[in-house]
Amino acid sequence: MRAAIPPNEAERLRALERYQVLDTPNEAAFDRITALAARLFGVPMALVSLIDEDRQWWKSCVGVEGQEAERDTAFCAHAILSDGPLIIADATTDIRFRDNPAVLGEPFVRFYAGAPLTNADGYNVGTLCIVDTQPRTLDAEQVATLVDLSRVIVDELELRLGYRTRALFQKVCEMSPDLLYIFDRVQQRRTFLGRGLTETLGYDARVPLPELLDEIVHPEDRSELQRHRDEVGTAAETVERTYRLRDVRGDYRWFLLREGVFERAADGSAAEVLGIATEITGLKNTQLALSRSRELAAERVRVLEAVLDGAGEGIVVADASGRFTVFNPAARRIVGLPANGPVPETWPREYRVFVRDGSAPIPAESLPLARALRGEPTDKVELLLRYEGGRDALLRVTGRPLHDDAGSPCGGIVTFNDVTALCAAEAELARLAVTDTLTGVPNRRAFDERFALLVAEGGRGRSFALALADVDHFKEVNDTHGHAMGDEVLVRVARTLQGSVRKTDFVARFGGEEFCVLFSDVDESQALRLTNNLRCQLGTEHCPVPVTVSFGICANRPGERTDTSALLRAADRALYAAKHEGRNRVIVAQLSAGESFPIVGKATARA
Repeated sequence: MRAAIPPNEAERLRALERYQVLDTPNEAAFDRITALAARLFGVPMALVSLIDEDRQWWKSCVGVEGQEAERDTAFCAHAILSDGPLIIADATTDIRFRDNPAVLGEPFVRFYAGAPLTNADGYNVGTLCIVDTQPRTLDAEQVATLVDLSRVIVDELELRLGYRTRALFQKVCEMSPDLLYIFDRVQQRRTFLGRGLTETLGYDARVPLPELLDEIVHPEDRSELQRHRDEVGTAAETVERTYRLRDVRGDYRWFLLREGVFERAADGSAAEVLGIATEITGLKNTQLALSRSRELAAERVRVLEAVLDGAGEGIVVADASGRFTVFNPAARRIVGLPANGPVPETWPREYRVFVRDGSAPIPAESLPLARALRGEPTDKVELLLRYEGGRDALLRVTGRPLHDDAGSPCGGIVTFNDVTALCAAEAELARLAVTDTLTGVPNRRAFDERFALLVAEGGRGRSFALALADVDHFKEVNDTHGHAMGDEVLVRVARTLQGSVRKTDFVARFGGEEFCVLFSDVDESQALRLTNNLRCQLGTEHCPVPVTVSFGICANRPGERTDTSALLRAADRALYAAKHEGRNRVIVAQLSAGESFPIVGKATARA
């Protein structure tokens, strides 16, 4: 019997591909595990089997010839469908495997035990399996040993990937023209990851960089660099500084240093910092040349003025005292002309600026421009601008402090846009993404999200029930009266369901003529009563074409671990039973541990 395809097959295959292990040569780490498994369990065959899209491929095997086999006949394709081990005591008596070529012929498999190779994200990429030609069983301790060995294999896969990633990182560091290093703040020690700096400056690569670095920093930059070292790790964002280093010829070159937290200690403080030093001598020379050229600077100013005048977003610049030096046309169009000589304390009142929900004026000190004047950058802050007459506009504002050549604060700049229409469009798109366009009720995507949440809460003790509804003889409605009439019937059914459930319940279109209802905080009997009320209400609905609806219900067991697919299968089987027994009725299915879902209750229409 061919194994089912896991519902997360695409993600599972991506997880397998991430290891980059398929079709690679034998490796001793994996061969030792299969050999150990064969000895521990006294079996002739042991394999590390990885399940690819159309095949099973063996990273390591004992007692088996070849390297791969078809997935359709693989025992391991069944083993990856569950989280626990698959134990087959005698394959000749198992309906899934008794006709398998490996059972009927060489190697005449009788016993099989496979533990899934489950990665950290929960995807089963393969198995560690042991095989015997004689029927047998495993006790609990042996099963635990098999599972432990499978976890060792996953650790080896992760370690193998880690080695590859590390080698790639080392190669990037070696090829980078920049200086890359790790700084240990506890031991005050730098570990350099490449030789880019020594090659750029022309020093002998054998000279220890930690000793060389302090000697070649420009004397004027040493105190700033020391302050930078003291500050690194206290800021949440990446810290940047520029400084000069002396090359082997005695010339100084400019470098931009970026440092950010690489690893934090248990108390949240920065333990290690990753640093990248990039030469910016050319950029600095350009900046110096620009400062010496008044004509070029004047041209830059004219260009900037043209950009400001033509910009579609509002741009406002204030000096350190809060006096506006730039208030471009877009800013005047959005907020009005600047008042005569306003001071920062009056900005919220002068420009009618409120917090985003409009409940209160924003404090003056919280305005992005006021924060920029204090040296605080802001990104995409949303504010409400209230025009005379009551119309509101939503602004998205970004602010940055300005500094002079010496690095002292000298003002601030804000840019902003009217995003009222954009936010309304985004909200409408978000609504449409979870709404069925025909009926107006939530769609399958919205149902999946709500259902997953309820299942998670069910594991913590909350009770709920799922009811699947199917319009009876809907194909005949479409065939006899046309699809337009069928659409009208679906709209009426959705409207009746939505208007008849409790406020805490959830109705969605499941697909086609199927709907689903999630009842919160109910047991099976309550769900049966509520669903039967819905069925009766639908029977009295004055639809253009009289219709009835069949329901299948499945209630969870509070506190027990259950997945959405099991509940859906149970409700679907109950719905199928309702259809099979004559339609226009409600049947409840009890979620069981196996593949069957015995009917425990029903409600039918009167004859």
